[in-house]
Amino acid sequence: MTFDAFVGVDWSGAKGSRHRTIQVAMCEPGDGAPRIVPAPGGAWSRRGVLDWMLDAEHQGRVLAGFDFSFTVPFVDRGAYFPGSRRSLPTARDLWMEVDRVSADGDDFYAGAFVDTQPFAAHFQTPRAIGARFSRRHKVVERACVTQGLGWPETVFHLIGPKQVGLGSLAGMRFLAALRREAPKFVFGLSTRSRRADPRLSRCFRGFFWRLAGRAWPKCGQPNPSTKCWPAMALDLRRPQGCWTTM
Repeated sequence: MTFDAFVGVDWSGAKGSRHRTIQVAMCEPGDGAPRIVPAPGGAWSRRGVLDWMLDAEHQGRVLAGFDFSFTVPFVDRGAYFPGSRRSLPTARDLWMEVDRVSADGDDFYAGAFVDTQPFAAHFQTPRAIGARFSRRHKVVERACVTQGLGWPETVFHLIGPKQVGLGSLAGMRFLAALRREAPKFVFGLSTRSRRADPRLSRCFRGFFWRLAGRAWPKCGQPNPSTKCWPAMALDLRRPQGCWTTM
C-alpha cells in the first residue's frame, strides 16, 4: 500500500479552544524532510485540526497518525466498561457515547465523560478513585511491555504529567466528528483494501526512538516528531478491534 502524503499530529486534551502543544507535520513526495504546518492564528484548536484534515483528504491517499488512543481497553475484559449496562459493542459506538456525554465541552474537551456514571467508576482522577478503576491496557500496550519498549500509561489513570486519558477522550470526540463530516476516511490500516481513501492511525513516536537505541529528547529540545512518524494502527473492522502494525 502506498500513500501520497503522511501527516503526524501531536495532540492535547486540555481545556480551552487554543492549544500551543498541538503540532501538525506533513511529509510529501520527494526527498524533503517533513514540514511543520503553521497553526492558524499561532495556535491550533482541535476543531482547526479537523478542518485542516477535511482539506487534506483532497490531496489523495493520505495516512494521518495521532498520538492519542482511539479506544479504551476492550479485549482484556470483553467490554470497554465491564459491569456497565450501557452497551458499547464497537469503537465507533464508544466515540459517539463520549461525544454525547461531553457535548457541552468546548473544542472537543471530554472532561464531563470521566465525571459521569457509569463511566466515572472506571477512572482515577485527582478527586477520586473509581470503584472499578484498574490499570487496564490494550493488546498493543501489553506487547510494548513484553518487548521492553516501556510501560504505557493506562487511559483510565488521569493524574500526573504522563496521563493520556483526557487527550484520548478528546480524540474520540474528534474521531466521531470526523466520521460524521468525512465518512470516506478509513480508520486503521488493512492490506486487503485497495481504496484510495485517506486513512487515520494512532502513532507511537517514542517506541521507534527506543527501537533505534536513542533516548526521547527532554522538554525544550527539538521536537523529534518532525523527523519520524511511525504508525501503529487499529483496524476497527475486526471484531475485537485488534492492533496491527505498519
